[in-house]
Amino acid sequence: MNDNDHKLHLTILVDGIPKSEEFPANMKVEVVIKHLLPPGEKQNWEKYQLTNSSQKVLDPSLSLEDNGVKNNDTLALTLKDGGGGNFLTLLL
Repeated sequence: MNDNDHKLHLTILVDGIPKSEEFPANMKVEVVIKHLLPPGEKQNWEKYQLTNSSQKVLDPSLSLEDNGVKNNDTLALTLKDGGGGNFLTLLL
């Protein structure tokens, strides 16, 4: 198995609700965002972003691994204009 073929076990906060997911480390963030969105929103994927626990926005043109995402990380899917879940929700 190639190093880039390994899967990452992640917790993704969607609308503030933690969701356990598994993705290939070499999957582009754009594809991950599209996967997480409901069917009617997939065409609007550019309105959304994934951030890590340090609130760093992941580059959608890069892979999870190239964005520094590691196994068991927690990410948050949010609207770019500030809507959606965040890491404070997880702590409450």
